[in-house]
Amino acid sequence: MACLYFLPCHLVKKVVKETLDLFLALHGIKVNKFLVRDCIINLNMKILRIILIIFTLLSFVSENSNSQIVQFADVSAVAGVQGIEGSPYSTNCAWGDYNNDGYLDLYVTNWGSAVSDALNELYKNSVDGTFIEVGASAGVNSSNNSVSAVWGDYDNDGWLDLYVVNFYEQDELYHNNGDRTFTYVTSQAGINIVPTGNEIEAVWGDYNNDGYLDIYLCKYYAPNELYHNDGDGTFSLVTNSAVRDIRDSEGAVWVDYNNDGYIDLYVVNREQDNKFYKNNKDGTFTDISGELGLNNTEIGKSCAWADFDNDGDFDVYIANIGANNLYINNNFTNFEDTGLKKNARYTGYGWESWDTSWGDFNGDGNIDLVSVGGSESEYQATALFMNSGEIYGFIFGDITQASGLSSVSLFATSCSFADYDNDGDPDIFVTTNPVSYIPTYNGNVLFKNQKEDDSNSFLKVRVKGKGSGFTNRFGIGCKVNVFKESESMPSWFKEFRSGSQPPELLFGLQKGKTYTVEVIFPGPDKRSVTEYVIIPRSEPLIIEEQ
Repeated sequence: MACLYFLPCHLVKKVVKETLDLFLALHGIKVNKFLVRDCIINLNMKILRIILIIFTLLSFVSENSNSQIVQFADVSAVAGVQGIEGSPYSTNCAWGDYNNDGYLDLYVTNWGSAVSDALNELYKNSVDGTFIEVGASAGVNSSNNSVSAVWGDYDNDGWLDLYVVNFYEQDELYHNNGDRTFTYVTSQAGINIVPTGNEIEAVWGDYNNDGYLDIYLCKYYAPNELYHNDGDGTFSLVTNSAVRDIRDSEGAVWVDYNNDGYIDLYVVNREQDNKFYKNNKDGTFTDISGELGLNNTEIGKSCAWADFDNDGDFDVYIANIGANNLYINNNFTNFEDTGLKKNARYTGYGWESWDTSWGDFNGDGNIDLVSVGGSESEYQATALFMNSGEIYGFIFGDITQASGLSSVSLFATSCSFADYDNDGDPDIFVTTNPVSYIPTYNGNVLFKNQKEDDSNSFLKVRVKGKGSGFTNRFGIGCKVNVFKESESMPSWFKEFRSGSQPPELLFGLQKGKTYTVEVIFPGPDKRSVTEYVIIPRSEPLIIEEQ
């Protein structure tokens, strides 16, 4: 294989092209054309690396194609979550069990137009694979220009409340009454009462570990805002915080990047450098974006954090208008962009990525990657990159076509995964922007995971915090380690976060095996609770704070 490095340039190009077009096509998996383009442009020492990546992927595909490929089916029409035909486009979504019946419900935000209003939608899970829209009866069918929403139990009463972000209008906080209805409490709560700029996104997180969820707002044309939860149903603006980013922010994620028990904050900015704020553990933050190498300056749209290489720290994938970035966490000291090396820089279906999400979709224990995007002039497929795992260097293979996700091309605005039907595997929901002159448009899309029963199964983990003075009720900020039987080093590492995903974690594990599950609660003392499970397990593992 090394002799390929000494071939003339035109022959190297021929070898790479034919290898991609022939061998990978036979397996329904592709390494996208942009990877070839980059290796041809940089024909020096990168050639051997690119060739090795290709043959690594070939080996991965040939040995694992039957067991690793996962299939998805478009069940949007049957499930009833496509949205109202002819309505303005959907902007975002959030999964959460608002009525505590054990099945995930779905909230979808919508954008109005000059001639029509948009009503946000709350889809109640009917437990039979379908949903019924109950936004009006629940009292959350906002008619504003909404761009995102997020579930979070801000008062620790055991019921998920809802924060709705509106671009032009006043944001909305809805308190869950526990009877399938909500009460509008924005004024009483004191969040963003006198709005400045235009809001884009909100994210819950307990940055001071007092047991109550605080909230961070991302904005255009004004500084971002951090609101401290006062514990009595009200919030106070933190005016002297370093996280008042003055750039046009598209989104943010709370993540404990250095495992010190305090969540830090990463902010994605549009056409300006992204910011990473380290939690100083005293209620203040320090900007260490440059020090860590995370001050990305591309046209950022969103990001997702996960430990994709199973080494015990969190890495980040950034979706951009243009090529994407995959930053590996180098033991908390800095981050290295390995998007090209890991075959995750380009989606292969267009240049406009809007959103991204991590999830182990085939249950092999390795975190896979979903990316969505598009524009009015170019609809794109929902791209799925499968993680090859440690033995193949955690390189990603594009299995979009083989998975069935390419059957529907979309102008997608967001994506999220959740096990909506409680069959144990993660499904994918995508919100879309309809274009009237595209006759094939069919609204928002729910892709059902068709994973067949095999040697792998999923473990679903939920956490119950004690609330005030301890951990927030739904365990946002808790970390989970899963150990193989008789091993002292964890094989899987995840964190509960606020966002479009529900407050539960899914782990792909091997049937017939025993595992140790350890939940680490936020704070410097790293309090933990451990449970032992045998796979398969049909019920969620619920771990309560002691």
